[in-house]
Amino acid sequence: MKKQDRDNDTTGKRQMTISTLRDEAVTTDSTTTSRTSSAIGMFAILLLLYGVNAMDRNLFFVLTTDIRQALNLSLPEIGLASTIFTLGMGIAGVPAGFLLAKLPRKGVAILGTVIFSGATLCTAYVSGLHDLLLCRFITGLGEAMQLTAILAIGTTYFARNRAMAASAMNFVFGIGATVGPNLGAAILHFSDWQMPFIVFGLVGIPFLLATVLMVRPWFSEAGASEEASVAAMREGVSDTVFSPRPLLLAAATVFAGLALFGYLGLYSSFLREQVGFTARQAALAIGCYGSGALIALVGGWLGDRYDYHKLLRYAFLAAAVIGGGLFTECHSACNIDPLSRGIGVQN
Repeated sequence: MKKQDRDNDTTGKRQMTISTLRDEAVTTDSTTTSRTSSAIGMFAILLLLYGVNAMDRNLFFVLTTDIRQALNLSLPEIGLASTIFTLGMGIAGVPAGFLLAKLPRKGVAILGTVIFSGATLCTAYVSGLHDLLLCRFITGLGEAMQLTAILAIGTTYFARNRAMAASAMNFVFGIGATVGPNLGAAILHFSDWQMPFIVFGLVGIPFLLATVLMVRPWFSEAGASEEASVAAMREGVSDTVFSPRPLLLAAATVFAGLALFGYLGLYSSFLREQVGFTARQAALAIGCYGSGALIALVGGWLGDRYDYHKLLRYAFLAAAVIGGGLFTECHSACNIDPLSRGIGVQN
């Protein structure tokens, strides 16, 4: 009888232990799911902040003809003003990485947003080429800081799907690149060229406040997991930036940037001054580039599952073919819009 009681007692304790472990597992899964949902929500806020950046950047390209006429600039001068922000981005790249090592990523993203939004607002009040170049250069500084910080936050926290996290930024950039030129052209229709810069310089304030109040440090300052570090080692990550692979990718980025920003900086002026497009027609053509970038999530999905090198080869080949097609004699919206969309897809 006593033995039976002991067996029953042991069985009861074992069942209680199993039940407790099961409850703890359910609680852990529930907590993990809740935390992941919160992280996705906070990343969405950061993506919206980056979308404002995309709107600001692509606004200028549609207004180049109006700015050139208002400030009496030559074509080379407005071309330089259109693309000098990339010099700011390049110069700020290394300091932005240093800041991320010393300061919270969230703080760097906020600081970058304040800088480029402030410079966008100040662009409305320039009086000559030098003022214009300075404002555009500063927007590049701010963009580099914001882009680097948000990219670091997303790819670190979502390490298992880092290509998807990076492509989500391109997706949101596509939305901003589509909305920005068309909204800017609509504002220009009812006002002068300065008003779009004022509106776009101020529109980031609510998203900035949302970032300050809602993005938590456990998400923005998360470190790379041990599992992600091991996976990176297996993929053959280079020891230094001076290894052959990073240098080759850097060279490819330079040439791709030259082609892309040559298109973004001057193609709108080409359409308006040489082909005869109106501001709205040129804005729609440039906006098609942004709609093509909406395919970025597909690229991220492919990048997480297949060989990055093959994807890059196909993308560069497509860019060469499409870039040539943009300057053929068939200058009509039915030809230009799909080609501009193709530039966005390969980017």
